[in-house]
Amino acid sequence: MPILLGMTSPVVFLAYASSATRRFAQEELLGLLAVSRTNNERSNLTGMLLYRGGNFLQALEGPEHEIRDTMKRIDRDLRHGSIVHLYEERQNERVFGNWTMGFKDVATLNPAEHPGLNYYLSRAGHDHVVSANSDHDVFEFFRAFRTHMT
Repeated sequence: MPILLGMTSPVVFLAYASSATRRFAQEELLGLLAVSRTNNERSNLTGMLLYRGGNFLQALEGPEHEIRDTMKRIDRDLRHGSIVHLYEERQNERVFGNWTMGFKDVATLNPAEHPGLNYYLSRAGHDHVVSANSDHDVFEFFRAFRTHMT
């Protein structure tokens, strides 16, 4: 099923953070990304995946039942630990439009240029994930990050 650009019916926007149970090599990240993009296109999902030092921060958006099914798969995935649901809301528009899965390994980014980066992705490696004080800040963080990536 193709991504529905300009979709005006409500979609669910969900953001979560998790710690990888082990560090991913670059080729493993690219493999994970390829599978995610294929699955997301089939499920009419869009979003973004950020990775830093063993931690993931992901936003997904799409039909509610597809979001739920995808999160069940992620919850069962043994590569993820300490999954923290940060934000969920119905939206009238997609933040990530036709991105089946935007991706950035943010290890080389300057946190001063991307406010919130260290707030949501722990510097300490894969031992823990930092959660948000304000749910809506997570949504705004992803919107701002998307703007800087395009």
